[in-house]
Amino acid sequence: MLKYAGPEGRRSGKDDPSGVNGGVVTYWRAFQHVIWGTKSREPVISDEIADLIERSIRQTCQQLGVKIHMVGFMPDHVHLVCSIPPRHAPSEVMRQIKAFSSRLLNDSGVFQFGRVFYWQPEFGLITLAEGDLARVVHYAANQRDHHAENSIWADFELTDNPR
Repeated sequence: MLKYAGPEGRRSGKDDPSGVNGGVVTYWRAFQHVIWGTKSREPVISDEIADLIERSIRQTCQQLGVKIHMVGFMPDHVHLVCSIPPRHAPSEVMRQIKAFSSRLLNDSGVFQFGRVFYWQPEFGLITLAEGDLARVVHYAANQRDHHAENSIWADFELTDNPR
């Protein structure tokens, strides 16, 4: 079994905190910006729907131990600035966020009878430096202004691979 080398590089006898071989991460700092859109980028996220989505995101993140720094909405996409614990793969966190929020929307009756809400299958994720966190939180919080002024940050709006 791997043993953790403490801050001085000596073997401490503790399990490896990276999670390899069953070790436990006891300290971590990670910051991510995640963006995902509605299916076909349909502009269906009204203020009422954004409230439902945000409630679902917050509940899912709380259950997973994901810290939310900011959630920002546009009619066709969502920005989430968060800290995902290393015990979770970002793809699994996003699968759960998207599944639970779409289920909530479809069960809520906010859409016309027979209409089903879907997210697009992909999402974009950027890892942030801690020093950039406040700036990115501000960006996500002011989505409407950035889009209205055409001052968006292109890399922070991508949900698929640029070609």
